[in-house]
Amino acid sequence: MLDIRTAQHWAASPDSLAQIRTWRWFREAVPSVVSDLAVRISTAEQPATEAVVEVLPLGRAFWAWVSVLDGLRRYEPLEPEDYAHFASGVLLVYLLRERPLHWPGASRSQEVLVLTQTAMTLLSAWRTTLGASALSDQIVEVNDAQWSSYIENITENADVAVAYLDFFTGREPRWQLPLILTERPLFARALAERHATAARS
Repeated sequence: MLDIRTAQHWAASPDSLAQIRTWRWFREAVPSVVSDLAVRISTAEQPATEAVVEVLPLGRAFWAWVSVLDGLRRYEPLEPEDYAHFASGVLLVYLLRERPLHWPGASRSQEVLVLTQTAMTLLSAWRTTLGASALSDQIVEVNDAQWSSYIENITENADVAVAYLDFFTGREPRWQLPLILTERPLFARALAERHATAARS
């Protein structure tokens, strides 16, 4: 459920964690992987058609995403790996909202699959850069009912894509307030420990 080779390539780039948060890198790297993934998931029933990533909605998704990350930068050192999962989930939310993928003839499910795979590819690169294990080892096998539930729920509220991405990658999902970083279990515990330490000092 991700492009492993591309994730490895992104992770191998110098200063990759800084690069992925720049528009120059994003506007070149993301459309390429989105288009490749779209071709890969095409089937005999849905022949490969040209998948185009439109720059304006992609830009809106990127700048909204970076704005969220900038506002939460101080929390990143607390739990860098979990922050990567959250950040990738937030990116998925904005990709789903802005829908930069123009793919004639594709179903909504196929479009969502490509965008979800893109977020997972970025997450895998981020994890690797942090020294964590490859994401492919943590991906949960999702059945048709779970995928249908995912499609239905993100159609009603794209914010829950953060929780679903956690679920798909073997993390404890936070279904309520998924866009609140400090409500995530690991961050809540880390902040509680920080406050307890400060109180003892």
